[in-house]
Amino acid sequence: MVMLPGAGMCARDYIDQGFVSSIQERGLAVDVVIVDIAADDYLKDAFNKRLKNEVVEPLIGQGYSRIWLAGISLGAYGAIKFLREEFGEIEGVMLLSPFLSTRGAVAKVLREGGLDNWSPCPSGIENDGWDNFCWLKENFVVNGSPIKIYVGWGDVDRYADSGRLLAGRLPNENIFCIHGDHDWRTWKLLWRGMLDAVTFPLGTSRQIRIIK
Repeated sequence: MVMLPGAGMCARDYIDQGFVSSIQERGLAVDVVIVDIAADDYLKDAFNKRLKNEVVEPLIGQGYSRIWLAGISLGAYGAIKFLREEFGEIEGVMLLSPFLSTRGAVAKVLREGGLDNWSPCPSGIENDGWDNFCWLKENFVVNGSPIKIYVGWGDVDRYADSGRLLAGRLPNENIFCIHGDHDWRTWKLLWRGMLDAVTFPLGTSRQIRIIK
């Protein structure tokens, strides 16, 4: 499990807030790598290359064949950005309060009927946010997708519409919406629910590591 922090967070927060202990308490054979990354690094062109070269490929070299990404808010944005180029190396993603683009952009896609009905790539607009939507429209599918996708958010979260937009393409068992806001209390509850829903092998976490 490669964990990506959101804006204003650090890698250690995933440990201090009980995300790692929740894995251990369930007796899951899930090793954890937390990437200590600054918020603005997600927006850089080099982000995908860094995550692949410094994290994903070394894990594959160590013999890992099942790699998941987990991200909160801007970390979820980073997970989706990585999938756009490295689709085949990831088994699943767990997205909490995902930030996809500006709230205005998300609202526009929802007004047009969600990913299924939205007309992609508006003329004259070229940025990462719209690129995400274009990729999601073509690739964020349930049937035939090799990637397991889980999304969760709080009902009064400022990015709740992003969760609703993604949920439009997912089965109910992959969607987690609870009463909550954009905060650790909500994320911890969502995380526990996701861990109970995903079929991870039982065993012992052998590795918990922070990569700076």
